Amino acid sequence: AAHDALPATGGTIIADFEGTQNISTALTITKPIVLLGLGRNATVFNWTPTTGTAMTVNIDYTPTNCPAVDLQGFSLTGPGKAVGTTTGIAFTDGERARLNNLFLSGWSTEAMNFTGNTADDTSNNMTYANGVYIRSCATGIRFEGDNVNATEFYNMDVRLCDTGVRYKVYNTDYPLGNFLSGHFDDNTTNLLVEGKRNRFRVWLEPSALTTWQIDLPAGSGINEFDLLNASQSTKFRDLGSSNRINFSGNSAQAFPLNPPSNQDALEGINNI
Repeated sequence: AAHDALPATGGTIIADFEGTQNISTALTITKPIVLLGLGRNATVFNWTPTTGTAMTVNIDYTPTNCPAVDLQGFSLTGPGKAVGTTTGIAFTDGERARLNNLFLSGWSTEAMNFTGNTADDTSNNMTYANGVYIRSCATGIRFEGDNVNATEFYNMDVRLCDTGVRYKVYNTDYPLGNFLSGHFDDNTTNLLVEGKRNRFRVWLEPSALTTWQIDLPAGSGINEFDLLNASQSTKFRDLGSSNRINFSGNSAQAFPLNPPSNQDALEGINNI
């Protein structure tokens, strides 16, 4: 109701609910809004159906719709990793989504997906994410489409998923630049790359080295990786002769191992 009452130019919705709110009606966001809860431990939206997408963001990109949506301070939970066919948040069009202080769990398809709209040749990306926690989903985050072209993760924590992050981009002439920073532990596959010509810069916490795994299926094309602090290359799956992996010779010494002490350096890289 608050969304529908806003003008086409959007505005801020303060979802000052405390505790768990069961929901069964999907929310479709078609206006540039800020959706602000009381915090991921305070405002919890629990999707009760075993099928469907709880929240869909569909905003055509224009200079005035930037960022398209800003989601902050709530949890969005589903019925379970192996229950039905459910998705938490689907970003079907638009640019520069901002996410902050969110928790998503229990989604049998994916916690979040980003898919570009090829009809109007727009792009779709997550320009900023800080303090986003994902647990126990089939896929944590999926990026798929012709124009899904940029990703920046700050302080992400994706665990207990079959696939942590999945990329499948069809436009082979548009290389992606991606920065992943945070914990990606206890996932069967942390990074599944099905698209072509991607460039990844991945910051790996020391504790993640024992569980990190990159899967590049046949036909995934040329992919380059800078694995910061990944000095133990033998812990990574063989990427195959059709792909290149760039361990960046001095990367193990580029930043200290303690994440808080190198945060400024990481932000500097992220903002280049």
